[in-house]
Amino acid sequence: MALSLLHSPAVMGNRPIKNARCSILLEWRDTSNALTNPTSPATEFSVDGGATFTDCTEEVSPTAGHGYITLTGAETNAALVKVQAKGTGVDTATADVYPADFPILESGTAQAGGTITTIVFASGASAVDDYYNGTVVRTTGGTGGGGTGGLKNQAREVLDYTGSTRTATVRAWEIDGAAYPDATTTYDILVTPEWVQAQFQRTVLGIPAVAPNASG
Repeated sequence: MALSLLHSPAVMGNRPIKNARCSILLEWRDTSNALTNPTSPATEFSVDGGATFTDCTEEVSPTAGHGYITLTGAETNAALVKVQAKGTGVDTATADVYPADFPILESGTAQAGGTITTIVFASGASAVDDYYNGTVVRTTGGTGGGGTGGLKNQAREVLDYTGSTRTATVRAWEIDGAAYPDATTTYDILVTPEWVQAQFQRTVLGIPAVAPNASG
């Protein structure tokens, strides 16, 4: 896996997900505050207020003083991630990431099938259409997930769900090698506030409800 804007928090309602890949934008300025490309750019991260910074697994390629970095799932496995963007000829810039730590509703292993914008949940998943709409699915192992500390884990909001086939529609996955999530992929389904609200309307108020798409 490599740098990919498919993990921008903007596609998750501006919510990075704990222990999943996340891409953030960075910029570099010189001492006169003008945007400029650094010589030998370097990005480092620290977690939960720690004083020790470690090189990020990925590295940016700045253009016109801007660039982005994809933090791995291992690097976002914290309540706070501080990123430093350094380089020769520029001031050090920083960015703060606060990964959302949503409860796990279900975990499972995906079935065969799926596409770059879907994942087929385990046979024991709900057979009710739209049941998981508004939840977040985080891969945890197999193709498209796993690795040391969850390095390759990905998170996507469930935009639509077909109960008869257990198929969740999401925004595009980052390709892992030459494949997207398949029958080897393990996952967690995460509860979001939008999903809880929808279930309250559905079960307590008796109003047919579908969790809103938080990211539009």
